[in-house]
Amino acid sequence: MKHTVKAASVQEETKACLGSLGTAYQTYMFKSAIATENYLTDISKAMTKSMMSSQLRVDPDSREPDQVPRLAVQSIRFTKEINRTVKRGYILREHQGELVDLVGPRRAVIVRKFEMTEDCEQTRVDFTEELELRRNMLHESIARLIGFSVASDRTRMIVVETGTIVAYAYLQSLPIDVRLYECIRIMNECSAGYMFLYDHKVSWKSRLNNVVLDARDKQLRIGALGEFDSYWNDSNQRMESVTTQLVAGRDGIWSGIWSFQQCVQQCASQLHLLNKWKSEKTPSARRALLGVIWWRSVGERFGSETVEKEAIAIGDIGWFDGPDNTVWRRASVATEIPLSSFPSYHIIAQRLRADDCDFITGVQIGRFIRWSFDYLPGETVTIQTQLRRCTTPDFEAFFLRSASKIARQAGVDPRSLRLVSSLGVQTTASVTLATTVTTYDFPRTIYYFATVPQSDSPPPDPPGFWSFSSEPAAPDDKDDAPSGIANQHFTQESYGIRFSINEMVLSLLEDIDLETGVPVPDLAPGPARPDSLRSQALERYSRLTSHLSYVSKKRRWRKSTLNVTSP
Repeated sequence: MKHTVKAASVQEETKACLGSLGTAYQTYMFKSAIATENYLTDISKAMTKSMMSSQLRVDPDSREPDQVPRLAVQSIRFTKEINRTVKRGYILREHQGELVDLVGPRRAVIVRKFEMTEDCEQTRVDFTEELELRRNMLHESIARLIGFSVASDRTRMIVVETGTIVAYAYLQSLPIDVRLYECIRIMNECSAGYMFLYDHKVSWKSRLNNVVLDARDKQLRIGALGEFDSYWNDSNQRMESVTTQLVAGRDGIWSGIWSFQQCVQQCASQLHLLNKWKSEKTPSARRALLGVIWWRSVGERFGSETVEKEAIAIGDIGWFDGPDNTVWRRASVATEIPLSSFPSYHIIAQRLRADDCDFITGVQIGRFIRWSFDYLPGETVTIQTQLRRCTTPDFEAFFLRSASKIARQAGVDPRSLRLVSSLGVQTTASVTLATTVTTYDFPRTIYYFATVPQSDSPPPDPPGFWSFSSEPAAPDDKDDAPSGIANQHFTQESYGIRFSINEMVLSLLEDIDLETGVPVPDLAPGPARPDSLRSQALERYSRLTSHLSYVSKKRRWRKSTLNVTSP
């Protein structure tokens, strides 16, 4: 008996068979991939566990501290050199880099490389001290030590974690309202970090773009860049410098008159006011927040030529006009609010060494303020002190309340307005230590003393003096420098600071009721005759600058312009 099969049925059966084979193959490959992935995951976990156990092996004596991990040189990859500093006996290089493991993703790190340039024990001492210091810096806002590496007898490295986002660039990418909150949040993290360092009698010195954030949680990581040192009494100045970098993207300082505890309290208070404003959009909360933002503003500095050319005085409000915006237009504003704190003074100082600048805090001893410097033979030590008076908080509040009215009547953008908030005199005093002094061990300490100005007298002449003694002694009138001093120099110049209204301030000014208790200002474009208050302030400042100009010209070319007392 013969059987017949239709061609169509054969094709359908073949197609179904091929489909079943394809499905089975896909299922097999899928299960095989899962099995392979699981197998590799188990291997990875085993290797990671093995590495962790070898690195975290506990010493039999539980009283001994954990060992700092030593990293293989091959696991460190350099990507970019970001700083080079010449030290005594070695060069310190800071590199951006990556820590490469056999398993896991690459990790962004900062490599601090100590390269010995001469046979000097100081290299090993500084390396060991920094390593020991960083292992104790355990805080959520401080970059943590990862380990160290010894490439050779002359090259040693310290590896620390780092953030990969520059804080200023991150803030500039945000909307204005979010930017304000994030700026104050970051400053509170910075405050907490500095407080931790302060308790350990350590401080952190930041340079431009050293304030970085973690890419994942945007948390601050201080200490990855910059330097730790023992100038913990200067933490208030350094916190203000960090804030200037966050707000303006440049190095600098504001008033320098706040103590460290006051800076910490200000940060906490600002965060409280900001959170209150977010929950209560009331005029009082907005005004309080406006004061916070104004306190966080950064001014622009101008020199003695501008002071003399424009006859600028404390409390001037105006704007630039004319070709290239070089003509100063002053708004004549009638108010009985005190313009400035004259004749009280604020003194701030900065240490200059090579290309390095660091704001420092002095210690008051009687009628003097003392600053100390470590030095080596032949080294030049320079200090700049700034003696200045500032506008009162009441007048600054008046400026903010009146800014929109002044701008409308003058026909200018409110952001173009400037308030002359301070005028002062900067003194630069430098001393070069003799290279022939061999009696004492080095480094040694030299002190600079500045006389605290009295409210009822002009600035002192001379404004300060150098001494090897920690106790102030009245300088003599000898022109020749005492033993141990090779050369001295002393100059003075006047300067001022103008503040402007930034976008964050402007966003709040637009919503505040400016009519309450604010007198309508009487505007006069150009250098109109000032009112009596401004005239008195200008006359006082003219006497101040004339006196100091005479002192400067009298002393600038003397061989020995500042007297130094030997021990």
